Formats: sequence, C-alpha cells, structure tokens
Amino acid sequence: MKTTEEVLNEIQVAMISNNELKRKSNIALNDALSLILHNQKELQERLDEEYKRGMNDAWEIAREIHSDYNEFTNIYGEKSTINYVIQNSTPLEVKEKIATYRKEVNKIHVGDVVQNKNNNTKATILDCDHNTNFVLMDEKYWMVFTENGCVESWCENEFTKTNKSVDVYSVLMK
Repeated sequence: MKTTEEVLNEIQVAMISNNELKRKSNIALNDALSLILHNQKELQERLDEEYKRGMNDAWEIAREIHSDYNEFTNIYGEKSTINYVIQNSTPLEVKEKIATYRKEVNKIHVGDVVQNKNNNTKATILDCDHNTNFVLMDEKYWMVFTENGCVESWCENEFTKTNKSVDVYSVLMK
C-alpha cells in the first residue's frame, strides 16, 4: 500500500498535469477563436465587396436599359416600360436579354450594308461565301454586291456594318 506522502505526491503531480492541460486547452481554444474571428471578418469583407460589385452591376444594367430608347424598344417592344421591366425581371435576366440582343444585332445578315475598312467601298451582303478556299481559322467570307456593281467575296474582319440594311429579296424581285 502507498504511503500518505506518495498519494499526496501523486495528487500534486496530477494537479500540476491538470493545470498544464488546462493551460494548453485554453491556448488552443483561444487560437481557434482568433482564427474563427479572423475568417469571419475576412468572409464579411468579401461579402461586402461582392455585394457592392452586384449593386454596381445592377446599376449599370439600369443605366443601359435607360440610356438608349431605340435599343430598349427593340429588346422589349414599344409597349413595354422601364418600370414594367424592372418589376418583372431580375438584373441577370435583363443583362442576358441585352447581351443576346447586342450579339444578334452585331451578326451579319443578308441585306446588311457594310463598308470595307481598306477603301471605304460600301456593299450589301448577299450570302455567306461557302465556296471560298481562303477560310482560315475562324474567318468568315461573305458574297457582297458593291456600290460599283461588282459581286465580290469579302472577309468578315475587313468590313464593318453601317447599321443600314436592304431588303434584298424585294429589290431582286422588282
């Protein structure tokens, strides 16, 4: 059997060990709390930045639908109002609708009047030139009827749209 002194000694060692473990546990808990608070602050800062970015994006979309009446009516129709669009659409829906419209407007269509970047000659798009042997990478060629009365094949990156168009079918059927 142990003596009283040995038992007291074991109790004292256990108390010292227990105090050391408490101290280490408190340090670990304090470190964990600091890490959580730091991560929470960092996350809140990122959320605030993203919120501001979202607000700026929404504001920019509002400016876009308000700035060009013709574009707005082409996208939503003449009977639509900005109020109606704002109340019945999300900013992402409006942004996508604008992007889709602009992408379609920038496409080349038969009847578009274009201007050569090199010599300013104007021409009307007749058709996509499927027979060209010059198709490299993503370059697209178009058959055009020039203002000089010639039918030529023009590379899409060599001309710009003039925002005018001709109803080719009606003109040819006259």
